[in-house]
Amino acid sequence: MYRGIGKDVNLSSQLVVTDDKGKPVTINISTTLPATLSSVSFTTTPDVSGLNLSTGNSGRLPLGTLTFTVQNVQPNIDTQVIFTLPQTVNINRVFKYGPTATNVTSFCYDFTCNHAVSNKPCGEITVSQGQKTVIMHLTDGQLGDNDLTVNGTIVDPVAFAQTVTNVPTINEWGTITLITLSA
Repeated sequence: MYRGIGKDVNLSSQLVVTDDKGKPVTINISTTLPATLSSVSFTTTPDVSGLNLSTGNSGRLPLGTLTFTVQNVQPNIDTQVIFTLPQTVNINRVFKYGPTATNVTSFCYDFTCNHAVSNKPCGEITVSQGQKTVIMHLTDGQLGDNDLTVNGTIVDPVAFAQTVTNVPTINEWGTITLITLSA
């Protein structure tokens, strides 16, 4: 047990995965107490093809997808699963795969925290003192828990994505207009 992110946490696992460029990346995974991480698996997914992620026209999964199981979860409590990533891993979105209370068919959905609306449960991305951290705020049986059942266990497939914002461009008439105006 150690102190981190303002709470006592249990360093549960260190996972070495291969990023989409073929380089090894070490991910430290911890949970808020009394929850414990019972399993972690990793699947290399070099891109979003076939996953139906709504990342727009371009996006990628630099670490593929991770699936983990957290046990000893207290009901109605924000359980945090903390992923500490190297600064070299570029991500800006968190996606989850599974059912929701409004859609029982599993699908990929954006799970990134949005502080303009209710922000939990969600995946929060922070950068502090050279470390990139993703804090998964999860509650047993709620959004983000794949089985949507209060049973002391959270099963969670997750993908950290880097989405690219398209830069607007102008057509040839816009270019001609700009050249004419600047002359």
